[in-house]
Amino acid sequence: MTKPFVFPGLSLQNKLPLLICILLLCTVVIFTYTSYEEVKKVSLSSGSERLHTLTDQISSMFVQMGERLLSSTQKTANLPPIQAYMASGGKDSLKSVQSLLAKEQQDTLIPVVQLFDVQGHKILEAGSSKMFTTITSSIFPIRTADPRFAIVGKLYKEGSEMYFPIIVSVTDGKQILGYFVKWRMLITTPAEIEALSQLMGARSAFYIGNDDGSFWTNGIVQIKAPPVDLKNLQKVISYDYDGSPLIASAKEVANTHWLILITLSQEAVTATANQFLYKMIAIGAALTVFGIFFAWLISRSITTPLQKLIVSAESVAKGNYSHRLNIKRKDELGKLANAFDTMSIKRKKYEDELRLSQEQLRQLAAHLQNIREEERLGIAREIHDVIGQLLTAIKFDVHWLRKKMKPDNDETDNKLSGTLQLLDETIHATRKISSQLRPDILNDLGLIEALRWQTNEFQNRTGISCRFSSLLQHPKMETSVSFGLYRIYQEALTNIARHANATQVDAGFEYDSINGFFVLRIADNGNGFDPEEVKEKKRLGIVGIKERVLSMNGECTFETATGKGVTIIVRVPE
Repeated sequence: MTKPFVFPGLSLQNKLPLLICILLLCTVVIFTYTSYEEVKKVSLSSGSERLHTLTDQISSMFVQMGERLLSSTQKTANLPPIQAYMASGGKDSLKSVQSLLAKEQQDTLIPVVQLFDVQGHKILEAGSSKMFTTITSSIFPIRTADPRFAIVGKLYKEGSEMYFPIIVSVTDGKQILGYFVKWRMLITTPAEIEALSQLMGARSAFYIGNDDGSFWTNGIVQIKAPPVDLKNLQKVISYDYDGSPLIASAKEVANTHWLILITLSQEAVTATANQFLYKMIAIGAALTVFGIFFAWLISRSITTPLQKLIVSAESVAKGNYSHRLNIKRKDELGKLANAFDTMSIKRKKYEDELRLSQEQLRQLAAHLQNIREEERLGIAREIHDVIGQLLTAIKFDVHWLRKKMKPDNDETDNKLSGTLQLLDETIHATRKISSQLRPDILNDLGLIEALRWQTNEFQNRTGISCRFSSLLQHPKMETSVSFGLYRIYQEALTNIARHANATQVDAGFEYDSINGFFVLRIADNGNGFDPEEVKEKKRLGIVGIKERVLSMNGECTFETATGKGVTIIVRVPE
C-alpha cells in the first residue's frame, strides 16, 4: 500500500487547517504577485511616458539656449569688419576685428574667440588657446556648404573645467568665407540643478553628453557614461547607478552635438506599486489568519464527529455495542453516524443471536457427549457384566466337560484346550473393549494416571515413541471435563496413528494459574497438514475434538504446516 503523500504524520484535525492555509496562502501570493506585476507594469509605463515628456521639455529648453547662443554668435560673425577681414584673407580691417574679438573675450565664460578659414586653419584669436590646441583640431574639417551653418560643438574637459565651442560660418551671403568659434565654459551651480530637479520631480536627474557618447556630465563634474543606446535614443533603459535602480530616456538637442538624459528613480516610479504590494501583503496576512481560524472551525466540525465515530468504532471492536454517536446533522457525517449506529444495533443483535446459538450448540454438544458417554457406559457394563459373565460361565462349563471326559480321548482334550484358550482371549478382549469404552482407571486413579496408561497403551499397540509429562497429581475438575480431556487425548493419538506417519509424540498436561485454564498439549513430528485443506475435507477426528472442546467452553488450536508435524493445544476453564 502506498503511503499518503501529504503530511502522513499529522492527524486530520491538524492536516485540514494546514492544507487550507497553504491553499489560501498560495492563492494570496499568486494573486498579489500578479496584481503587483500589473500595477508595476502600469507604473513603469506611466514613468516611461513621463520620461519622454520631461526629455522633450528639457531638450526644448537646451534648444532655446543653443539658439540664443548661436544667434548672438552669428550676429558677431557676420559684422562687416569680420566679413571684410575673412574675404581679404586677413588683410583688411584687422584692428577692427581684433577689437571685436577682444570685446567678445571680455565675457568671463568665454576664454577664447577664434577665426578659422574654410580649410580649418586658425588665422586669428583672442585669449590664450594653448589649452584648446588639441581639442580645436577635432572640430575640423567641417563638411558643409550651407552658408548659414551654425552649431554648438561637443563638450570637452580641460583641467578641472568643461568647455564647448559655438561654431558659426562667416559668409558673404553666398558662400562660406570661414568660421567663427567661440569657446564657452560650462558652469552649472548645484542650486540650478536642484531647481531643475524639483521642476522635473522628486528623485529625478538630468545629464548632458556628447552625441557620440564620448563625454557625460551632470553639469558639475564628469560622470561615467550611462548605457545609452545611441542608435535607439527613444528606448527607455533601466540600469543601476550607485546601487539605485533607475529608468532613463535620452534625446538629441537640435543644432548641437549634445544629448540630454533624464533619469527617474525606479523606486519612486514604482512607489504606488510598492504601496499596493504592502497593502496586499497586509490584506493577505489578515486573510490567512482568518482562513486559519475558519479552517480550524471547519476541521473541528468535521473531526469532532469523526473522533466520536472512532471512539464508537473502538468501543464496538471491544464488544461494547451500547455506545451511540447521537450526531444530529443532515450532511454526510450525520448520515455516516446514523448508519454506524444502525450497524452497531444490528451487529449487537446478530452477536446476541450468535452467542445464543453458540450456547445452544455448546449445550447440545455437551448433551450429545453425555448421551454418548452414557451409551458407552451402558455398553461397557453390558459387555463387562453380561457378556463377561456368560463367557466366564462357558469357560467353567468347558472346564467341567474336560474333567468328565475319559483320559484316553486326546483329540477331544486338545479341542477343549483350544476352546478354553479362545475363551480366555475373548474374555481379555472383552475387558479391553470395556476399559476403552469406560476406563476404570479414570474413575479409580484420576485423569493424570489415565493419560499415562493411555500413553503406554498407545506406544505398546503402535510402536510409536510416546512421552507424557505432568507436574499435576490430582487436578480438581468436573467428571465430565476429565472424561472429555481423556477422550480428546484418545482421539488425538488415534489420528496420529492413522494419518501422521510420526515416530515421536510428546504430550503434557499443566495448569495455567494466571488465566485459570487446564492446558493439554499434544505434539508429533509427522506429516502435518494444510489447515485450508482440512477445512474443505472436514475430517471427523478434528471436528470431534473441536466439538468436545466447545462442549467444555474451552479453546482449541492446531499449529501445523505440511511436513512440520502438528501441535494440538486444548485449553478448558477450571
